[in-house]
Amino acid sequence: MINTIIRSLNPEEWMSYRALRLEALKNDPDSFGSLYEENIDKTEERWRTELTSSQGWKVFAEIDSELVGMAAAYCEPTDVGTIAAHLVGVYIKPAFRGRGIAGLLILSLIKVIKADGKINILALEVNKEAASAVRLYEKMGFVYGLPVPDYVRNDGAAFPQYAMSMKLF
Repeated sequence: MINTIIRSLNPEEWMSYRALRLEALKNDPDSFGSLYEENIDKTEERWRTELTSSQGWKVFAEIDSELVGMAAAYCEPTDVGTIAAHLVGVYIKPAFRGRGIAGLLILSLIKVIKADGKINILALEVNKEAASAVRLYEKMGFVYGLPVPDYVRNDGAAFPQYAMSMKLF
């Protein structure tokens, strides 16, 4: 595999994060909960805040000083008293797909989340039509949960979803 560095970004790198996030929203709009148009006018401060939020984690894949992918997770309490982290925002630039980078990003997040020691479950929802993403999550050990309603984006588009999760402890 090409030398892939998995790392976080500091607030000064907000423009790189912005460019990758906007590319993700433009290239794969059916895979994200927000739209390109909702993000294009965000302020510098908002992008910086997203990189420093204490509510979760973001990791990025870099090859030859180019950001080629990202993944994020955030915490949420569950109704059964456990703490869950929710995997979101997984994106790999098209030219770098199929190289295992998404798996590296997710494994990196799992390692960081486990180190927290309080989070029992990593959960996600994935578009049923995103076959490669579904296969990746299955391969990594995520299991299907209860059926969930279609996700309806702010523009009214609806997407069938699978709920999947992985026990961390």
